Amino acid sequence: NTTNKIRDILHFISTWGIYALTLVTGFYTFLFSILVAISHGIYVLVTERFRFSKRLVYYGLSSLMALMVFVPWLLVSNSNLSKVSSKTKWALKEVPLSSLAQTWLININRSFFDLNQGLNLPSVLVSVIILILVGYAIYFLCRHSPKRVSLFILTLIGVTALALVLPDLISGGKRSSVTRYLIPCYLGIQLAVAYLFTNKITNKVTSIFQGVWQQKLWRLGMILLLSSGIVSCVISSQAEFWWNKYTSANHTQVAAIINQAEQPLLLTKSMEVISLSYLLDPKVKFSWLSQKSVKMPNGEKSKQLIIPENTDEFSDVFLYNPSRELREKIEKQYNYKSELIGKWNHKLEPTYEIKTFLWKLVKE
Repeated sequence: NTTNKIRDILHFISTWGIYALTLVTGFYTFLFSILVAISHGIYVLVTERFRFSKRLVYYGLSSLMALMVFVPWLLVSNSNLSKVSSKTKWALKEVPLSSLAQTWLININRSFFDLNQGLNLPSVLVSVIILILVGYAIYFLCRHSPKRVSLFILTLIGVTALALVLPDLISGGKRSSVTRYLIPCYLGIQLAVAYLFTNKITNKVTSIFQGVWQQKLWRLGMILLLSSGIVSCVISSQAEFWWNKYTSANHTQVAAIINQAEQPLLLTKSMEVISLSYLLDPKVKFSWLSQKSVKMPNGEKSKQLIIPENTDEFSDVFLYNPSRELREKIEKQYNYKSELIGKWNHKLEPTYEIKTFLWKLVKE
């Protein structure tokens, strides 16, 4: 009847409408939220036993609404596909399977304990212990939790993990080594571990001696795990650099050299200079290198690089992380000679090595 229809519409708006809004927010802020939506779809489909139910319809309508709102961004991305590809081609670089596996191990460990250590013997031992804990937590979840609970967490972990790991294994790449891409997986893992500790600590004791000591051990384990997370947060909050700030790995050394100059000018086309700027003295001036179209005598248009005309007013002119093409264009167009004054390689983890170059421009 009419009352029931109105109630259904209000229910859809108050629950599934909010869900659609969160999907839109997720799509616009983190593209891989689409994988989370797919995991939700699998969850609804399985829990509804593949029947065309009201809940399945509501999920479909919410997802369709979210995708329709997301279409403008997809059109923009499609029209700039070459730029998107050039910015993400680093993720397609092939790395050894052993390096990928090591990174997976480190990243799971970082969900609970992270001292910015990379892969050394102590961190490997801790990582193995946490991996065993995570494996047991997922096993315990599947064996002892209601099907709806375990299915929700497993789909949250599995869909994103498989979508990133399988392409790396089949066609090569290191998508699955990027921690931020796998946030839904780590969230699912933490939920599974929380479920394990909650059950082990709150379960009724069947044997007075054995049960009490087991609960005490699990309480101790939970305290250690929470403490390690707190310690990790405290240390990382005070650190000058952390592993997740990949491009900032060598900023301290770069800033030290630039700050020594009397009146320096820094030229760059790299967005990394934003984080570098926090380490530079107020005397350091910046100039963003841009290009403009110039009509040549033969009528053809050519792109020319623009650098400040007042470079003679500065004691030193630095060029930060330029491409070879950019450096050669400056040398040819403005009669400069470039000298490499700093080169740094920073091995962050098995799949990432950050290289930074600092050049000095000298008038010939």
